[in-house]
Amino acid sequence: MLPSHHAEPRHTAAGTRRWLTALVAVSTALTAGPRPAPGQDGPSRVSSGRSTGLATLVGTVDDGLRGGPLAGAVILLDGQSRQAVTDSIGWFRLDSVAAGRYRVGIFHPVLDSLGTSLTTTTPVTLVPGRPAVVTLATPSGRTIRKAVCPGVASNSSSSSSAGPADSAVAVLVGHVIEPDTDQPVTGADVTLTWTDIRIDRSDITNTERRRETTSDAQGEFRFCALPAGLVATVRARRAVSGDTGVVVEREVDLGTRIITMTTLHLPVPPALAQPQTEPSATTAAGSPAAPAPAPRATATRAAVLEGQVERPDGGPLGGALVEVEGTGDSSTTGDAGYFTLRGLPSGTHMLVVRSVGFEPVSVVVELTRRTTQHVVVSMMKAAYVLSPVIVQAQQLARGYQNVGFTQRRRVGVGQFMTLDQIAARHAEQFTDLFTNFHGIRLAYGGPAGTDVVPSRGIDGCIVYVIDGMAYNQVVHGELDALLLPESLAGIEVYTPPEVPEEFKVRSLPGTNAFGVPILGRIDCTTIVIWSKNRLGVKD
Repeated sequence: MLPSHHAEPRHTAAGTRRWLTALVAVSTALTAGPRPAPGQDGPSRVSSGRSTGLATLVGTVDDGLRGGPLAGAVILLDGQSRQAVTDSIGWFRLDSVAAGRYRVGIFHPVLDSLGTSLTTTTPVTLVPGRPAVVTLATPSGRTIRKAVCPGVASNSSSSSSAGPADSAVAVLVGHVIEPDTDQPVTGADVTLTWTDIRIDRSDITNTERRRETTSDAQGEFRFCALPAGLVATVRARRAVSGDTGVVVEREVDLGTRIITMTTLHLPVPPALAQPQTEPSATTAAGSPAAPAPAPRATATRAAVLEGQVERPDGGPLGGALVEVEGTGDSSTTGDAGYFTLRGLPSGTHMLVVRSVGFEPVSVVVELTRRTTQHVVVSMMKAAYVLSPVIVQAQQLARGYQNVGFTQRRRVGVGQFMTLDQIAARHAEQFTDLFTNFHGIRLAYGGPAGTDVVPSRGIDGCIVYVIDGMAYNQVVHGELDALLLPESLAGIEVYTPPEVPEEFKVRSLPGTNAFGVPILGRIDCTTIVIWSKNRLGVKD
């Protein structure tokens, strides 16, 4: 059994808060040499140092957070310049070290993300001729969770049958930093949103979940007691008086991990950008030169992104459309698959690549004005190719009749769009179909996407019924990703007084234009959507 010792964390960057006091398991044995792992003989060949007075330290480092060996960890001895790096099985060796007593330090990107390093509090004694063997382990996810989220208890069973990921409680730890300076952003509003889907025998309920916090003086934030396996969107916002501010976001997948780390690069809002002044100058005679130009505002769109788009076999893919979401900047790859986008805003952004014959690919890119960013995008999944469209009028008419579309259209209450009318609009995305409907309009939300909203009233709401099933939109613009215009065969739009009883859907709780909470309602403008598949139309 290995003795456990407390270890004190070192700061990995100036001002980083100590979130935890890490635990390191250490075993020191003075032997003729370390015991190699099965099938490994490298670490056993250690210089004895008898004639030189130098000693050797060998050992392993286990990853208590993720399990298995910790590869790529830097091992240092207190006061010594020599270092070693653990290999793929967690082994390391430090030889030709002066004999003495040393504390062992462990540095690794995972530990950096948590704002700590590990140092053994019990020194290791190195003696010439007798290599010292140590076994080190980083703290477990549960240990870190208790330190990061004190007072938050796990809901899972404490029995030995509980899974290693402790499925009841997960933690998201993050940093908000400026992309051009790597300085922490203090006071950024950070939100975590996800959709909780519950299915029972009669209905599917989508409930939007939301957590909010603020980054501290070191730009750090955390969300505790999250469901394991969660896929969510984390957003950071920094606003100034009279300005909507700057927002960046990224998707996080907690998987089966207890601790998940992420970073958001949030640029300075234009209103807070420091002016750049030209240095004063003098003439050769020493007299002041002409006044320098007036201060100019710091450029907010100066980042450059370069990259290449590849086919599944690794070959270049020409003609692919490359776009940085929310910026309006796009490019098309050349024959060699390369692209360059200039004048981009700094920060965390989503790069979307589209090409005929392939499914779109989204990649998170961290842009900065300090250096050009490079990315390689592989288009791995072939898109489903539809056969030529052959619509049988009789089959379509039967479909309209079966779902009541024909009867409701005959009554004349509501607004209707048939398959032919949908095709005639040549819409690129779902929301493009709603440019000429009474009572609704399009709201262009920039990075948040385009939404259909009521044309009047600050408290109006929109709900959907897709193929007879109630659907509440949770994420702005999500229906553009969910529904393709060419897959639809009919649309019905009803203002609140017109909604047929069978299509009355309760909206999700939310807030009005003044931020006042409102409960779910059934007096919403309702959009009914029928797919070709539901109406039995085969392409």
